[in-house]
Amino acid sequence: MLINSVLFLEFVPSLLSFLSLLTLGTIGFIFIILLTFLFGRIYCSTLCPLGTMQDIVIYFKKKFGGKKRFKFIRTYNWIRYSILAAVVLFLLFGNILLLTILDPYSAFGKISVTLVKTGFILINNFSSKQLAASNIFWFKPIETTVTAFLPLFFRRHF
Repeated sequence: MLINSVLFLEFVPSLLSFLSLLTLGTIGFIFIILLTFLFGRIYCSTLCPLGTMQDIVIYFKKKFGGKKRFKFIRTYNWIRYSILAAVVLFLLFGNILLLTILDPYSAFGKISVTLVKTGFILINNFSSKQLAASNIFWFKPIETTVTAFLPLFFRRHF
C-alpha cells in the first residue's frame, strides 16, 4: 500500500496504469500533466530523482569546479520528437521496452546502485587490507576488474 502512494507521482508508472485502467496512478498521471502545463518542467526539478541528482551535481560542480563559460548550442528538436514518436509507437504496439530504458526512475536507480556498490567495494577492500595487516580477517577482499562497474548491457555488447 505504501508503494502505491509513492508510485502515483512517478510519471512512467502513472502512464502505464493510466493506459490500463482508472486507478490512483491515473490520477497521478493527470496531476503531473496538469503541473507541467501550469508550471513547465517543474516535475523534472522537484519530483524526479534523476533531475534532483543532476541539480545536486551541478551545484557541487559550480561550488568546487570553478565557473566555466558555456556556449549556446542550438537544440535539435527533431531528435527529441523522433525519440518521442518511437516511444509512442512502441507503446501503441504494446511494447514498453523503450519506455523502460528511458525512464528516469530506473536510470536513477541504476546510477545509484552502481555508485553505492562501488563505494562499498572500495571501503570493503580498504578495510580488509588494513585489518589483514593486523592479522584480523573479518573482511574478504572483493576481486574487481575494470568492467566490474559497467552495467551488464555494456559488458555483453562491447
